[in-house]
Amino acid sequence: HRAFAERFEEQVAIAFEDFNDLVGEVLGDGLAALSFHGADALDDVALVYQRGSFTEADTALVADVQALLALQIPFYVAGMILVRLVTALGSTRALTWISLVNTLLNVVLNVVLIRYMGLPGIALATSLMYLASFTMLLLHVRRRHAVRLL
Repeated sequence: HRAFAERFEEQVAIAFEDFNDLVGEVLGDGLAALSFHGADALDDVALVYQRGSFTEADTALVADVQALLALQIPFYVAGMILVRLVTALGSTRALTWISLVNTLLNVVLNVVLIRYMGLPGIALATSLMYLASFTMLLLHVRRRHAVRLL
């Protein structure tokens, strides 16, 4: 039994190392992709939508919203990977609380940021909520399961 337990612990350690690498790559690649997206967002929106009653001001607004929404991509993807890990570790109760906090945070950030930024504030609120969600998931895994990620 001892040999089996040692082998199992080794496999778990390898799995967590691979998992850590995956989350790191998703965040790194996602953040790098944002720099390419932000540079072309205005031109892309103008090419696809700007004609007729869709003005240059509309193009700028949509490009801003699109750029702010794109901020969430690496945190959303890495967060979904962490959700799988938390589920596999049997911490579904934590997911319920994190989801509740996400919902409340998104509502509060929407109300606050729309006052200061208008429509782009909703996009930024959503991206900030996904950043917070990712952070809460990461902290949960580190604290409750003694898994060192990132």
